Amino acid sequence: MFGGIEETFTAGFVYPADAPMILKRAMLTMLTAFYEDGDGGDMFAASEKAAMALCTEAPATGKVRIQAALPSAADLAVEPKPVPTLDILTDAAAEARYNSAVEDWGERG
Repeated sequence: MFGGIEETFTAGFVYPADAPMILKRAMLTMLTAFYEDGDGGDMFAASEKAAMALCTEAPATGKVRIQAALPSAADLAVEPKPVPTLDILTDAAAEARYNSAVEDWGERG
């Protein structure tokens, strides 16, 4: 109490079952993204946006639309593995270039 004014507020929910399902889904969306993309990359940002949309749009409309945060097409593109030539059988320099190319490819993938 301060100067005759008393304020009472409740934070959270007494029982897990009391929490709205939309809020639970938003939390699961964020937790999943944090687990999968803990360093805060694109997936985390997209999931954060989806969770915020769940929390802000659902109470107003009464409808829930859940959309998975999927990786972009560029993230799903697979670079082909370098193809060896017959030169690697007889030329040590060609073999070294091929081995280096395969190692670089593996580090990028």
